[in-house]
Amino acid sequence: MNNTVAVYGTLLSEARNQGVIAPFAIETRPIHFRGVLYHTGYGFPVVLLGDEGEVLGELVTLSDPERAFDVLDRFEGASQNPHALYRRVTIEARLTDADDSDSMETQVYAVNPRRLADIPGLVRVEDGDWLSFIRDRNRP
Repeated sequence: MNNTVAVYGTLLSEARNQGVIAPFAIETRPIHFRGVLYHTGYGFPVVLLGDEGEVLGELVTLSDPERAFDVLDRFEGASQNPHALYRRVTIEARLTDADDSDSMETQVYAVNPRRLADIPGLVRVEDGDWLSFIRDRNRP
């Protein structure tokens, strides 16, 4: 089992739900991976994986991956059910603080492409940076 997960939204170390993953986090490093980040309008983002775009996030190394993924799967509502909003999948990510040729496999919670059309009013986060997007939206 992979012992890392890529986070890009409310589970980031400076975001509101970081307490869900914090008990399992051994190390956190900046990463980027291919995909398009969207604001759902409900206070959380989704990422659509693909060759277009780049998403900024964090690679979290987990102390107890089996337990951590059980907690995270429930938090994200992820399953293999074709109607689930999120699916946990394996991706290639690159560390931002290392040689750009260094890539690694990690898990990420990505939107189920079948469900993307069910989310009205998606807003693309052009630079792929959730925290920057939220800060800019909350400025007076």
